[in-house]
Amino acid sequence: MIEIIPPSPLALTLSQELPADRQPARVYLARLSASSRRIMTQALHSLAGLLTDGQATAFTLNWAALRYQHVAALRTRLAERYTVATANKMLSALGGVLREVYLLGQLSADDYTRAVDITPIRGQMSPGGSMRAAREHAALLEDGAQAPPRAGARQRP
Repeated sequence: MIEIIPPSPLALTLSQELPADRQPARVYLARLSASSRRIMTQALHSLAGLLTDGQATAFTLNWAALRYQHVAALRTRLAERYTVATANKMLSALGGVLREVYLLGQLSADDYTRAVDITPIRGQMSPGGSMRAAREHAALLEDGAQAPPRAGARQRP
């Protein structure tokens, strides 16, 4: 993959956290239900880490500095690392934060429109989850079949 994300992770990292009412991730999370808030907080921390090689959190990332090229590169990374459902959930969280960036007056309408113009990740889902999860399950079964029996395990004829 061609690296589009800034060469220095510090380019997207704030030197200090913004006040909670001006911090886009906190404003986005505040409008979610308690159960969604925990999941999306984790997703936003993962996104921030991917964008900055682990240097920023969801609350120290400069979300207002993100542009289309950053989001497009991030989408590619998500598709490579996560199941379709997880990657799209993370893209949804990103879109929600970018909306807050725009509504807080930290991003122009043009930059916001371009940044959120990302297609969802497509993939085939198996009935019990994603294709990747099915492959992971099959690998676990194969590993279990090849493992020697535990000591003291009952042998069946």
